[in-house]
Amino acid sequence: MQFGNWEEGYENPRHCSFDLVETTNGNEDFLRNIGFKIEDLGIDNFVVELKRGMIQYNITDEESIQMFLANCMVETGGTDLLEINKNNGDAGSGLIQVTGEAQYRFLKMVLARYEEGSPEWEEIKAICRDFEDANGNYVGYNSTNNSGVTPKDYIAEHYPIESAVWF
Repeated sequence: MQFGNWEEGYENPRHCSFDLVETTNGNEDFLRNIGFKIEDLGIDNFVVELKRGMIQYNITDEESIQMFLANCMVETGGTDLLEINKNNGDAGSGLIQVTGEAQYRFLKMVLARYEEGSPEWEEIKAICRDFEDANGNYVGYNSTNNSGVTPKDYIAEHYPIESAVWF
């Protein structure tokens, strides 16, 4: 896979692959060499989870892998799952910093996985209500509804990879 300018030390710096099949340390090296600071992201089994998500959402050919990883790198700077210098609840989160209506649509998709009334369903539904009017229609994020958790924090903590591959 060709991927921009690489740090010195690779014999053929323009052809290094991110392998979706094999579980190798080469993937961690690949991500580090394009700027990801894997440990700073704070995601357990980052490479395994990233590969799982990419396969699930069909990010599997060379071009889509390149575009996805490049976008993640630009969005996070390689280290931050929350958008920098944003203090409102509509700030972005995840490997691709989803915001606003995309946060809402993603959380509604996740909500559908859980049984109504379960603790997970209740937690996500409360966050979704922060985006809705009294009739349940999307109107944009409203921190005065106050579920107690901002969507950006919830997504960054629980779904940083899946929100990116979904987006």
